[in-house]
Amino acid sequence: KGPSDAGKGKGKGKGAQTSAQRALEVCRLGCISLGALADGHKEVQTIVLDEGFAEVVLEALEWYQLHPGLNQWALWALFNLAYDHQSNKVYMVKKGAVGAVVDAMKRHPGERDLQRQGVAFFFSCLRFEDGIDAARMRQVAHTAGLKGALTAAIAAHPRDEVIKSMAKAMLDVA
Repeated sequence: KGPSDAGKGKGKGKGAQTSAQRALEVCRLGCISLGALADGHKEVQTIVLDEGFAEVVLEALEWYQLHPGLNQWALWALFNLAYDHQSNKVYMVKKGAVGAVVDAMKRHPGERDLQRQGVAFFFSCLRFEDGIDAARMRQVAHTAGLKGALTAAIAAHPRDEVIKSMAKAMLDVA
């Protein structure tokens, strides 16, 4: 298919599936792009959040629940938006990111990279830091089912030292 075929195939059948697959791929690539842009750049992290892209990532997680590849990159984007950025962490917890990440981990227990991203997100967001009410954030995480998600991640990937060490560190203080 070329550019002249754009927009064709609407409705039922193979064309509709291709359109849905393209939409999924656009969302996946968007998550990858947002995560890459935010990686280690506080100004970009702030701009991305201020422009509402955290909500877009959370909506993509909800819409494409059954697609582990998109879920993995969405968790990576959320991690990079929150990493070392206190106000972004607090904002994302308020917007329901904790529950969304727990849900993604529960839906895709066998996806090692997705589990790593989820565990890393929690390890970053739920650490004790000046200016963050970590106890409150941990309470939100507990209510969302964090303990079960971490325990399941360790059980599903017992040889993954990254998952095991970060998850156990969080479980030890839970």
